[in-house]
Amino acid sequence: MNSQNNLSFSVTFEQTVDFIRNRFLLIAIVSIILALFSTIISNLIFDPSLILAQLYYIQSPTQVFTYLIRPLILLYILCIICISITLAVLYNLSINDKLNPSLILPRLLPIALNILGYTIIYSIILIALFILFSLIMFILSFVLSERVRLLTTILFLIAVALIYFSLFYYFLASTIQPSTKTFLQRFIDSHKFIFSNWQSPILIVLISGLINIVLNWFSALLGNNIIVGVIFSTLSTIISFFVFSFFYRLYTVKNNIELPKLDENNQQNQQIIS
Repeated sequence: MNSQNNLSFSVTFEQTVDFIRNRFLLIAIVSIILALFSTIISNLIFDPSLILAQLYYIQSPTQVFTYLIRPLILLYILCIICISITLAVLYNLSINDKLNPSLILPRLLPIALNILGYTIIYSIILIALFILFSLIMFILSFVLSERVRLLTTILFLIAVALIYFSLFYYFLASTIQPSTKTFLQRFIDSHKFIFSNWQSPILIVLISGLINIVLNWFSALLGNNIIVGVIFSTLSTIISFFVFSFFYRLYTVKNNIELPKLDENNQQNQQIIS
């Protein structure tokens, strides 16, 4: 089987399923802990009902920005922490079937710094892109109907989201394992890979995005309380483990990185037991 076949969606998906299934208990435990941590902290930082009540009395845009910036920054930091832990745990589980703090802790800071750098760069890129798109749509407003402009905007936003998250997941997958590559090399390699092998990344991002939309819809139906929040946050974290693992497998195949045959050993043990 050549490298291109190993990058196919079906092969990568099957390998990812095996990886998650063989470590599901540990992944579920970590997901529950992360869900509890993130739900409790986010509720303390960002209470929507309280914020809306406060914003009702604020009329100045500057005051609104000042009021919202602090909780948004704290939520951003919380997100970086949770993603860093997820990726560090994936690194641990890719080389060892047991959780080992000595493998997890050293990876947290490098991963977090890479996330910070990536999101800052892409914040600038996306702002410039949306300004350019707005100018183009303003010009086209003289020749296109409102319905066509709306459809074009929706398709543009979907395309940007799919490309952005494909790049985001692959870039972060490249940070899981220690490497001599610089941030810039990882950043460039991520774009080269996604734009030349876009099918599998786009498909898994689309599937995971739809699943998360459904989960958020059910969560909204069941009401805003901490128990519901923890349950759905746990499910969302497990999905994140799966997607990051999927992209990590794409990364290791693309870069010819040999991983320990832990999944094969687990399958052989199961066959012996059966």
